[in-house]
Amino acid sequence: MILKDTNGEGKADNSKVFGNFVGTDLAIGNVYFYDSSDSSVIRSPMKDGFPDETELKTIVTRLEVYKKNSTKSLALMIKVFYR
Repeated sequence: MILKDTNGEGKADNSKVFGNFVGTDLAIGNVYFYDSSDSSVIRSPMKDGFPDETELKTIVTRLEVYKKNSTKSLALMIKVFYR
């Protein structure tokens, strides 16, 4: 579930359920939303502050699934180029 504070009062006043799997980590970077399950990582562009589910793309597959400690943590490296 994604919660959004649209009026700046510090409380979520908009929410949306995203995806149909149990995720273990998420990240937002470079206008994309990333989410990981026990066996894959998906990416979706952000649209109006929420992931656009019509453009889901699996970017990593076949991760090992373990009975214990199967968390798949995400780390993003955003490149910044200066001229």
